[in-house]
Amino acid sequence: MFPFGIPASESVFFIVRLLFSIHKFFLHLITRKSEIERICLQYGDVDELACSLNHSILHSKQLSHLSKKIMTVDVTTISEEVSTTKNISSSLVKVNLDLFGQKILRTQEILQNLTLLSKEAYNSENEDHEKKLLQFWNILKPSVPLPSRKTKRWQELGFQGEDPATDFRGMGILGLDNLLYFASNYTQDAQRIADLDYGLAIAGINLTYHLMELLKEGSLNHYFFCTCATVQEFHILYCKTFLSFAKYSIENNGTQSMQFPIMIKQYLIQLKLYLRNQVWNTKGLIYFDKSIEAYFNPLTQL
Repeated sequence: MFPFGIPASESVFFIVRLLFSIHKFFLHLITRKSEIERICLQYGDVDELACSLNHSILHSKQLSHLSKKIMTVDVTTISEEVSTTKNISSSLVKVNLDLFGQKILRTQEILQNLTLLSKEAYNSENEDHEKKLLQFWNILKPSVPLPSRKTKRWQELGFQGEDPATDFRGMGILGLDNLLYFASNYTQDAQRIADLDYGLAIAGINLTYHLMELLKEGSLNHYFFCTCATVQEFHILYCKTFLSFAKYSIENNGTQSMQFPIMIKQYLIQLKLYLRNQVWNTKGLIYFDKSIEAYFNPLTQL
């Protein structure tokens, strides 16, 4: 079983994309307008407008040069680049493309903030870092005092050695912040995942990395257009993803540490397909939340 109620292969999505392309072709013949023009003239809601434009740009062959740099491009040039490539002269379309640019700017800002956190190396001499790490332990092991700062007991929470600091080298303090937010808000679920063979910490740090990659390529723009482009919202999305991945791995008998690379690879394929093909707007976000909640609730009953 795969998360979000989607099939195990890409064949269904290939057929859907093919039919959608045919649909777009005939709409273009009838209206004499590009998909981007139709979107800009159709939507009044800014969030829905931004979601539809983001989807169109990311999947446009003509705009591949823009889609590859969507999270780093100067947003003031988006309207000009799209208008020039698509030969658009409508002032209303250009105004809406500028609104889209402002939405992109907010997601670029959250990416920059998260990147700074991921590059902030864990420092055992930093009192704040150490406090967060010990808080993570105390939340999940409230009745078990640590015998020392460096101990093999950290492996009970999924760290690889005696010093958790070494596991944060890839994602920095962002990896710890994600884990701490998850443990604080989903304590019972986090404790259950900690009992799985692949471990809570290393799985969580891996998910932080993969979500950051999705954000960098623009695949999470739709989600943040419909919510708040904040670090806390990234933490919330992280929790949703972690819970659905945990249940997916349990139901597919993939909780052993050696199976983790296979499980995470299969899960991410399905998540990317879902993000790519879901119709994103306010209703789409509600469906996204319900799909995940239906999938992992209640995780502790498995």
